Amino acid sequence: MSNRPADQPDRIDLNDKAKCESWARKLNTTHERLREAVGAVGDDPRQVEEHLKKISEKQRDGRGSM
Repeated sequence: MSNRPADQPDRIDLNDKAKCESWARKLNTTHERLREAVGAVGDDPRQVEEHLKKISEKQRDGRGSM
C-alpha cells in the first residue's frame, strides 16, 4: 500500500486539473487560493478548508497578512 497523496482519493492533487477545479468549487475558492492553501498546510482537504476559513475571517475582519 502506497502513502503517496495522489493515491489517496481524499487528498487534493494539484497535478489533476479536473480534481483541482472540483475541490475549488467544493471549498468555494479559486484555484490560486487552493494552491496556496495546499502549499501552506498540505493536501488534506480538512486542513485546507480550515486554513481557507481562517484567511477569509482575517480578510473579513480587515486584519489581512502582516
